[in-house]
Amino acid sequence: MDTGIFLSQFRVSLFLELLPILFLGVFCGMFFCLTAKLQAEAVAAFVLPFTIHLPLAIAVGLVLAVYGGGRYGALLLGSMRARFDLSVAAASVASRFSHRETTEKIFFIGQLASIFGFTTSLVVLFYGIPVVAQWNIDLATADLFAALVCILCVAIVVSGKSVGKGLISALLGLLLCTIGSDPISTYSRWTYGVERLFNGVPPLPLILGVMVLSDILTSLERFVLFEKTKHIAAFLPNWGQLKMMLLPMVTGSILGLLIGVIPAAARAAAFISCYDTKRAARRKKNPFVLAAASQAAQASSSVGSMFSLLLFGIPGTRLGVILFMTFLLHGLSPASFFGQPNIEVIDSVLGGAFVTGMLLIGLGFCGMHFFAVCSRLDGRILLPILFVITVAGVYLIHQSFFDVYLTILFGIIGYIRNRYRYPLLPFLLAFILGPIIEVNLRHTLAFSAGDFSILLTNPLALILLITAILLLLMTFLKQWSYTRYIKENM
Repeated sequence: MDTGIFLSQFRVSLFLELLPILFLGVFCGMFFCLTAKLQAEAVAAFVLPFTIHLPLAIAVGLVLAVYGGGRYGALLLGSMRARFDLSVAAASVASRFSHRETTEKIFFIGQLASIFGFTTSLVVLFYGIPVVAQWNIDLATADLFAALVCILCVAIVVSGKSVGKGLISALLGLLLCTIGSDPISTYSRWTYGVERLFNGVPPLPLILGVMVLSDILTSLERFVLFEKTKHIAAFLPNWGQLKMMLLPMVTGSILGLLIGVIPAAARAAAFISCYDTKRAARRKKNPFVLAAASQAAQASSSVGSMFSLLLFGIPGTRLGVILFMTFLLHGLSPASFFGQPNIEVIDSVLGGAFVTGMLLIGLGFCGMHFFAVCSRLDGRILLPILFVITVAGVYLIHQSFFDVYLTILFGIIGYIRNRYRYPLLPFLLAFILGPIIEVNLRHTLAFSAGDFSILLTNPLALILLITAILLLLMTFLKQWSYTRYIKENM
């Protein structure tokens, strides 16, 4: 990738079109997360219907800006002990700070570490993608089928505490993929004469339903209004604290990037980094180490997850699914599977991510008092408004009430999923990868005249399938033994 060309395009977009849109996106992401208590992914998915008429670079930048602002708001809420939805590592850090230090240090340490991890991993990704794109990866249909199944199993393992619930979510996503025209014979399946289902379940109503409407319904049920706003004072670590944080931030960034490039494994980065630095934090009796490592790993893994999306078209996180949907709305595919990447898409994502990071530094630190006060506002009035706007946005794209009905249906399904804690990522990933899995499996069986043993005679496919089975089996046994231990010791 030509750095000079990219920087020249970035400079023009920064001052002419991109900067005002991204500024508004960051502000809205922070505001809605703090007032309406919505997740960052829900707020980012909310703007999808309104990006269809925007240029690709602005649309992608807006989604990234809203998501980045939402993550900032979630970190600010966590620092005020409002809600710990960042990670287990962040919750552990916050609990230590609440006893030893003032709560604003959670916010500033997390921000510094996130900026460090985000910036370093973005630079590595910028120069690493062109190198990997030159590799000539040619896989057989059996190998590609096994690779996609293994990715789906990784998502099931790392997405929740129950492998059984993850399997159910993935199977439901695969089941939805069977609706529509058969990819080989073109016969309709499970459409029941509904013309809108001949091309399959529309992805936009599904994503808006399970990510936006379900989160709105959940927030209406569990909304918490703060009586007081804790004072967030400016905090800058001294030189000694910076030196203590440097190695954990570097380690967390490296771990987060290496784990994040594995499709669907980005969620595990903060947990692994937290585990690796917990001993150091206890030995030094300073939670700065744990805070820096976990937040740097989380930010780095978010950027690393874009690697598989931009090169292979495989979203590894919920943000990746939203970006994937943004590309589809603009008639683009981020990459043909294991083929040549789309350079236009890569430039848009990396440029938007860089500008968003810079805006978060300025707007986040300068406006922290304003956003802290926003957390006291009663945002319940915003939730019905967001509900109506989401439904209206779905209707305006195709002007079809059928899409509206689907969105509400999937919103109810998503609310049930939230209530019983079924993971979302396996469902979304199975829905996106399901057609590719089916086509490659059927092509493989057509080549072998219906003999499934071809999957066992191919070495790479056999290794990947065994890995997927072992991942599921080992995780299930570990969870079963832990549950049995808890019951015996209660």
